[in-house]
Amino acid sequence: WILFESLTFLFCLLRMNMDNHCCDVETAFQTFITELTRIQDSAQHQLEEFKRSKATQSLKVKKCADVCLSKQIKLDIGGTLFKTTEETLLSQKDTFFTAMLSGSWEPDPDTGAYFIDRNADKFGSILEYLRNGEV
Repeated sequence: WILFESLTFLFCLLRMNMDNHCCDVETAFQTFITELTRIQDSAQHQLEEFKRSKATQSLKVKKCADVCLSKQIKLDIGGTLFKTTEETLLSQKDTFFTAMLSGSWEPDPDTGAYFIDRNADKFGSILEYLRNGEV
């Protein structure tokens, strides 16, 4: 719509310049082409920004969907229960959690949680790193 309004304005400007004989047809037309090119460049830039934004949003939605659909895992860390996803625990290669979830460990049949005899106070930072790549 903005592009249409801009073109309409430019066309009216071109006609007005020609009707008022303020400049010759060639100069008026050249001004029209220059402004049209500027508008086209601006529209192209806005389109590229939109595409980048859309691609970023698509990646965020995909990541969120992957996390939401990922299998939930319960961890009993030193008596404190944590819930996370399999995807989060496997986000780094060749870790303790890779081995744990490879099938060699079984969760507690009563609680469904994997027991890890470690300090729960520090475990939140480990999960944060696995989720976001930063502590």
